[in-house]
Amino acid sequence: MRAAMRVFADEQGETALMAFAEAEQLDSMRVLLQRSTDPAAMTMLTCARGLTALVAAASTGQVGSMRLLLDHPSADPAAMMMMMSPDGGPSTLMMAAGDGHVDAMELLLDHPSSDAASMMMLADGEGDTALMWAAASGQVEAMRLLLYHPSADSAAMIVLANVEGDTALMAAAGAGHVGAMDRLLNHPAADTAAMIVLTNGEGETALMLAAIEGHVDAMRLLHNHPSADAAAMMMLTDTNDFSAFIRAAQTGQAESMRLLLDHPSANPAAMLMHTGTTALMWAALSGHVDAMHLLLDHPSADAAAMTLLAKTRAGPPSYRLLWEATWTPCASCLTTYLPTQQP
Repeated sequence: MRAAMRVFADEQGETALMAFAEAEQLDSMRVLLQRSTDPAAMTMLTCARGLTALVAAASTGQVGSMRLLLDHPSADPAAMMMMMSPDGGPSTLMMAAGDGHVDAMELLLDHPSSDAASMMMLADGEGDTALMWAAASGQVEAMRLLLYHPSADSAAMIVLANVEGDTALMAAAGAGHVGAMDRLLNHPAADTAAMIVLTNGEGETALMLAAIEGHVDAMRLLHNHPSADAAAMMMLTDTNDFSAFIRAAQTGQAESMRLLLDHPSANPAAMLMHTGTTALMWAALSGHVDAMHLLLDHPSADAAAMTLLAKTRAGPPSYRLLWEATWTPCASCLTTYLPTQQP
């Protein structure tokens, strides 16, 4: 009965050792490990969340729990630190970095059994590294530790992409973490001009990802960086021929659109009358009336020409639905700006 209790796991596969490690109940951890017939195997078990006891401890920054597990006589600390769940769940360093537990990260990277260089380049099932985990959650101090660690290949870490082609900069930009972006862009090993125009698998840049989410401070940081060619950056398009401006219109991010249109390097007339499907069409199709008014009322806009273009340009039948009152507010907005001589 005692043996069964020691390996008991709940419906998620979480063991008592994981729970005790996460809460840093060190005495309870010692009792479980001392009474276990196979403490080494116990430390390597994973639950449905992809956590081992060590990863669980790292997720809450419990350095005492981590040290007890790593230094146990039966432990294989090198394997424990590099281990991930079979489905590619996070490593201990990724979990600590994503939650900003710098003390836990230092323990891992500086442990006598640590292969710090390999640990920092390790990727999960999505291709995300510890640096990407930290960047995506805005953990600037965790990023500093990784980028300036003596074993770090910082230049490689900065440009490494996950399975979707996203870099750490893209992860930070898409989440609006300006401090994390600044840390990456101003690192001595960074090729900033290249980083800013890197694209993911969909052809999206960091600027596009920030624009889609309305993170205008992140957009300003990219636009105003000394290494940026702001005019060229704004005209880049993804695999669907959508620029950052078009993507902002699709998602109704009026502040992103205003920032792009009013940037000193912008060509607003060209942006408004973009060949193909215009920003006005996308804003209308997506039901973003505020974004439509922003476009039509802009000082550089030829509202009548833009509206006629939206009405007459060849395209999928969905465009015609605007004029059949499927989206009544959008259709009314467009009709308001039509020249009076038009039916």
